Amino acid sequence: MLDRALALGFDAVCTGHYARLGDSETGPGPSATLHRAADPAEDQSYVLAVLTGDQLSRAMFPLGGTPKDEVRREALKGLAKTDSKPEPRVLLDAIASIDEKRDNRER
Repeated sequence: MLDRALALGFDAVCTGHYARLGDSETGPGPSATLHRAADPAEDQSYVLAVLTGDQLSRAMFPLGGTPKDEVRREALKGLAKTDSKPEPRVLLDAIASIDEKRDNRER
């Protein structure tokens, strides 16, 4: 996925994995280190452990520093109608709703 993103001109890939990134032990640069998520019950860093430092330096995990219940609350603000759907679907619906609102403002 990273190779495809770079080929399309993107600088990085952003995912919804619950993990965090830090600078390498030698300081900021082309390598990053993987850290567990702030929410230990939702940590997914073990899935990403196969990535190299260079790959991690081009990755973003914006959910990793936030407890899942807080992410869910934010996603559900104004989207109460999706509350009964399975969790992954709720997040996708929230993202789609945000995109739709942005598109409507741009018209």
